[in-house]
Formats: sequence, C-alpha cells, structure tokens
Amino acid sequence: MAGIKFRATTQEVSLTAATAKTVAQLVAATNHRALVRALEVMFKGTASGDTPVKIELVRQSTAGTGTAVTTAANGFCKDDPTVNETLQTAFNKDFSAEPTTSEMLKVWEIHPQTGVIYPLAFDWPVQVPGDSGNNLHRLALKMTAAQAQTVVVNIDGEE
Repeated sequence: MAGIKFRATTQEVSLTAATAKTVAQLVAATNHRALVRALEVMFKGTASGDTPVKIELVRQSTAGTGTAVTTAANGFCKDDPTVNETLQTAFNKDFSAEPTTSEMLKVWEIHPQTGVIYPLAFDWPVQVPGDSGNNLHRLALKMTAAQAQTVVVNIDGEE
C-alpha cells in the first residue's frame, strides 16, 4: 500500500420502490488491496411517513452492470491531486444489472429524510482484497427502499 487516499461519490442515484440496487461498488486491482476509511449515505426524502431504507455493505462475486466513474469531474479522484501515482482501484455506480452478493458485512436501516456518516476506526477499516482469483475484490453498498428515493454515496478510501 502506497498510502494514496481517494474519494468517490455517486452523485444522485434513484432507487425504485421495493427493488434492491447496488448504488456504489469499489473494485480492487489484481494483488492490490484497498481500504475504506469512511462511508457517507445521504437521502433526499421529504415524507416523514416513509419506511427506512435498508443499506447493505457487501462483497460481490460478479461485476454486474454499472456506470464506471473514472474522472475527478465525475466523482472519483485522489485526495491529493499532486500525487503522481495512478489509482488502481476502480469505482462503479448506479447499477442496472445486479451483481451477485457473496458476503454481507454490515446492514443499516436509515430513514430517507436523513443520512449517515460512518467513519471507520483508523485501525479497523473495511478491506477490499486485491483480486487473486477468489472474486472477493468488489465491495459495494446495496440499498432497498420501500418507496422511490434519491441517494448520494460518498466513500473515502486508501490504496
């Protein structure tokens, strides 16, 4: 690990009622681990009677079909733009075909009129193992909302 910090944002993603959707996915490069230091999930709900949204932090064994985010202007960048190294981790958002979930790491239920900022303990970040053929190199946030919602996800990480 070279200590290159990165930030990833989905910008706004629409959730369809009662349909699980992968909103954000980090993909570690071959033999190149990434660490997630903080997660932020913010909703844009306006109805106090809406049901909380189920948020799952998962590992996925297949890629699915998402939108690749490759530039700072679109929401994926090094924390320090003067660092010359190239990020090896990939970031995808807003999936139209769901990947296969292989491990569930955490689950939150968050009301859609609010959000959550979840800093991870410095000595206990969520690890995204480098791809070594075991298909555990994809870490994602998958969400299910009872009503249609809009969400933004921000991820702070390091590789």
